[in-house]
Amino acid sequence: KMILANNEIDFGDIVLNRSDCPLRKDTTIKIMNTGNSRLIVEKVLIIPEYPDSPFFTNIKSLEIEPNQTTDFQISFEATSSVPNEYNATIYFYTNEILGDRIKTLSLKAKTQPTSPVILYLPNEIKAKPGRQIIVPIILKTNSIENINLATNFSTDLIYDRSILEYIGTETIGTASEGTINKSDLRENLDSATVKIAFEAPINSKLKAKDTLIYLKFNTYLGNSAATNITMIEPKLGDRRCKNIFDMQILNGMFVTDSVCGINYKVVKKLEKQLTFL
Repeated sequence: KMILANNEIDFGDIVLNRSDCPLRKDTTIKIMNTGNSRLIVEKVLIIPEYPDSPFFTNIKSLEIEPNQTTDFQISFEATSSVPNEYNATIYFYTNEILGDRIKTLSLKAKTQPTSPVILYLPNEIKAKPGRQIIVPIILKTNSIENINLATNFSTDLIYDRSILEYIGTETIGTASEGTINKSDLRENLDSATVKIAFEAPINSKLKAKDTLIYLKFNTYLGNSAATNITMIEPKLGDRRCKNIFDMQILNGMFVTDSVCGINYKVVKKLEKQLTFL
């Protein structure tokens, strides 16, 4: 008696046309023999056959002893650069005496184009020294549903620490809501950058929202009137590919605001000491 642990295998989304994204996925299912004699799978056939269908297996037959389980590997490999949805069926021809001797398993997969996105921080953020500010990291794309392809986001941040102090992140109402937060909780004095990293739980993805996360900073009257907030090598990826988008990066700018209409001015430090006679 042959028992399949799955009735359908969904290989999910495969991103095309990126050198760092693999075009092949492998998965393994369990096949169990619950009978009291040896199970023989005489033939395994995938219809449509490869390469008309991009699904394949190297296992052509099986033998499983009573009350035993074996692994069965199936692969998908994108053979076309054109996005498409694929469906196929595996047929297992068994030696079962009772019931249907032919067991079936449905296969599906979807290939996705590489989507262009713009990842940016606001260009001019103003606040008086001593205030707390919240800065969004925003994703601009033709279809906000594209974010559902991603399971994780990461970047490093660099900025003038005499003006800004990183004090954490906020995810409520963002694409990263409900993710596992692997970011720095505060500034690390031993590092020049702050690490931002979020990962969706297993079998879930980022939400379809244009704001990825909110960054929280304290502001100070520091050594200059403004600072860039720069993202270093930001990545939006899934569990197989670190970066699944063609990404354009636009960094942010924080400017110290005026008090009572008087602008703060940064005075260049004198290079020579004054001498009084």
